[in-house]
Amino acid sequence: MDMCHGPLLREIIVFAWPLFCSTLLQLTFTSADHIVVGRFASPMALAAVGSTTVVTNLIVNFFMGISIGANVLTAHFYGAGEHSRLKDTVSTAMTISVAGGIVTGLLGIAVSRSVLLLINTPMDVLDKGVLYMRIYFGGMPAIMIYNFGSAILRAMGDTKRALYYLTIAGIINVILNLIFVICFHMDADGVATATVISQMFSACLVWRAIANTEEIGGLRIRDLKLNPSIFKQIIKLGLPAGFQSISFSIANIFIQSSINSFGSLAMAGNTAALNIEMLVNSGSSSFHHTAISFTGQLYGGKAFERMKKFIYYCIGMSEVVVMTMALTALYFGPQLMLLFTKDPVVVDWGMQRMRVVFVFYFTHGFMQVFSGTMRGIGKSFAAFIIVLICACIFRILWILFIFPHHRTLGGLLMCFPVSWLLVSVVSGIYLAIVFKKELRAATV
Repeated sequence: MDMCHGPLLREIIVFAWPLFCSTLLQLTFTSADHIVVGRFASPMALAAVGSTTVVTNLIVNFFMGISIGANVLTAHFYGAGEHSRLKDTVSTAMTISVAGGIVTGLLGIAVSRSVLLLINTPMDVLDKGVLYMRIYFGGMPAIMIYNFGSAILRAMGDTKRALYYLTIAGIINVILNLIFVICFHMDADGVATATVISQMFSACLVWRAIANTEEIGGLRIRDLKLNPSIFKQIIKLGLPAGFQSISFSIANIFIQSSINSFGSLAMAGNTAALNIEMLVNSGSSSFHHTAISFTGQLYGGKAFERMKKFIYYCIGMSEVVVMTMALTALYFGPQLMLLFTKDPVVVDWGMQRMRVVFVFYFTHGFMQVFSGTMRGIGKSFAAFIIVLICACIFRILWILFIFPHHRTLGGLLMCFPVSWLLVSVVSGIYLAIVFKKELRAATV
């Protein structure tokens, strides 16, 4: 898709809709892991899987941040029509994904037990959590290949093929979940194994799609290489996003540790509620990545006025989608919680989280669009600093100084919407200043 020309609103919808469906499907299939293990195994198994989320996200999201650098650079070269540099970017990005997947997989397997002990994981779920993590990290190369590959496809305006591949992988995941847990009487280890196998399928399909893309001109394993110049640019653009993800994960580890202090039933309830929250997050997340790709191409094509119009459209559409999903999920919250567990205490803990988060979720939509725009125009470091101070450090300070005086789950989780609001305000002010300078320079 050439995002620099044509009817803008239609292009946003055509691009964002498959991306939204892909994100929603990916999270639905992840939720299927928790539904199967919660309904057919035990609350302890559900708590064990949930206890690993912040840890796996810490490592995975770092490299997903790096993939944003590949996304932005690919969009810049695609928008500028520089196909030779585009091919070098893709080759370098996929090399990073393979090597990074191997390194993170080995690291995750090695540190799983120590990290879960560090965040005060209860002993009745520790062993199951360790086993889940080790199997999950064994499939890390496939996870990295899919994430980098889909980022490259998005940068060139292709969100449909990633949706198709994710659908296939997700169906495989659900079927294997049921087989491993119900038929073979596995629990956390069963859903981890199903996830890894399904990710291998999606990784192979994405690789094949990139290899057959005309502008890239083929991509074989023996062609993988690091272009030093391209590598530096990807790291420069992606590393701040990677560090931002790590900062988020570290702050969320503090939050998870505080949640763990309420006991395993609270952990199970928050795991279920977080799955529902992530489904709602698919709306704002899809517009975050839409903002990265569109502003990347528009910045490469010097279409600043069109970029400004895009931001207004993107925010408006994001808010409609996000708040519709959030309020619907809140209204049907008890029924949705029953998908994960039959325990009324677990349901109550989950509803406590949903009542705090969903009412204020509109602030999350603003934050995602503004952060995506900053990354798309190459201001990744500024986006990182804003999120680091206004979200990550703020949440840790909240836990240290506010939470002890309001020691309830609601008192803990209010740090989320307040931090989203802070990031949105500061990012919006920063973007207004940047666009004013860019428009002034463009008219000189």
